[in-house]
Amino acid sequence: MSTITSLNDWITANSFRTQTNTNFSNLNTDKQETSWKDASGGYAWLTLFKINFKNVANTFTSFFTNTNTASRTYTFQDRDGTIADNTDLATKAALSGSTSQAFSVSTIDIGNSDTTIARSSGGVITVEGVVVDTISASNTLTNKRITKRTGTTTSSATPTINTDTVDFYSITAQSGNITSMTTNLSWTPTEWQTLWIALTATSGTPTVTWWSSFEDSTATAPTALSTTRQDVWFVWNTVSSKWRCVAKA
Repeated sequence: MSTITSLNDWITANSFRTQTNTNFSNLNTDKQETSWKDASGGYAWLTLFKINFKNVANTFTSFFTNTNTASRTYTFQDRDGTIADNTDLATKAALSGSTSQAFSVSTIDIGNSDTTIARSSGGVITVEGVVVDTISASNTLTNKRITKRTGTTTSSATPTINTDTVDFYSITAQSGNITSMTTNLSWTPTEWQTLWIALTATSGTPTVTWWSSFEDSTATAPTALSTTRQDVWFVWNTVSSKWRCVAKA
């Protein structure tokens, strides 16, 4: 047996050095190497609790940080993609909010893709390829029914007709004379606007006094009523600014 004259001799004699060297070697292998940070195949580094991100060329370092005041959890979707920032989102209008925002899409599908709204040209939209008419457009309407605006009164000596809201007006069960057939003073008739008036008396022959905004042509408005309905058709005359009687039945 060798003489032990030092601690090293004692370690060697007890085969301790070999085991110690192995452990130190493993420790050197397992520790986090500084050279691995921000490197390809390595790991992101931390600077003041900010995660460092290097670009592919390893020429710039960016940071991922937060200003949380409580614990937060961020969950990313299980897919590849590009994360948008506030600049990207600012170009996308919200579906509600400021009226100054513009929401732009090529088409909108409503329902099971069987009602598609699309742009035809400037200021013109289509539904399933058919142009939607507007009040300022000059389009031809086909196979459309226009329901007339109507009004009625029962036995009035001074019936008032607003031609801005009615196209047909009936006066029924008239029991006395109509002393003034007037129209509402707020009316604003337009060229070739029509007005149809139907008059029926309960008995006798009540008289009708037409207001000055009515005029006769070859057809004359009735001045007496009967139990048989009388229909009178007027057209707005822009020359005289009067309702012109053009037919009577």
